[in-house]
Amino acid sequence: MPAPDLRTVANALGAGVSLWLIGLVCGVAWADSAPRVSAHLGVASDYVAHGLTRSLSESVVRGQVGLAFDEGWSASIGASTLNLNPGPGVSRELNLYLGKRWDLPRDWSLSTSLSRYAFAPNRPILPYDYSELTLEASFREQLRLTVQYSPDYSIFSRRGPAREFATWNYELLGSYPLLRGLELSAGVGHYDLTAGLGRGYWFWSSGLVATRGPWSLAVSYIGTDAAAENMFGRNAARDRLVVALALRVR
Repeated sequence: MPAPDLRTVANALGAGVSLWLIGLVCGVAWADSAPRVSAHLGVASDYVAHGLTRSLSESVVRGQVGLAFDEGWSASIGASTLNLNPGPGVSRELNLYLGKRWDLPRDWSLSTSLSRYAFAPNRPILPYDYSELTLEASFREQLRLTVQYSPDYSIFSRRGPAREFATWNYELLGSYPLLRGLELSAGVGHYDLTAGLGRGYWFWSSGLVATRGPWSLAVSYIGTDAAAENMFGRNAARDRLVVALALRVR
């Protein structure tokens, strides 16, 4: 029996996220206790993922609405502006998320999530939509080890477009409270693009997050290694300072 191709797997993952979200939202009316609802709005000087800009170093606007349940389940819908390529092209992103968290002994926790990213307007030359599975182990919410898998990622590089290939992302992130409402964070990761581009690259970040009431301000310095610049060019992969302001509206 032949193995299913990546498009079939991705479509199944995307359908799974959608059905779970619909089920959770519809189940609220039947639940013994209502879920906690959260909503955030924000702006950022750049949209950076895995060390690469998704907005050509331009500012973006973001929003998210989430549901959290006592059983450890959570779901959210998020949206962001972006600019993946020069000239007319993709300018909006929609993210559907479903997650489950387990609290473990000795201040550890384990969480897993399934996300689906959709982009508009649709560009037939390259199907940017993709699904992502995440597994994360956390210690006291201050040290996080994350592994992510996508079966259908697509991206432009200096070699041209790479369509619907499998990627792996490994990331270690630490945070430390300095003062009340002020936190220091730093992280390092490796993005494995071997299946589509023949190699991967390293990226890193460090920054400060200040929180006061419903407001939060994050200042991060993000960089990549020479391999990323060789694959995507300096404009996409250069070291950069990112400032993000967010407001919790619920």
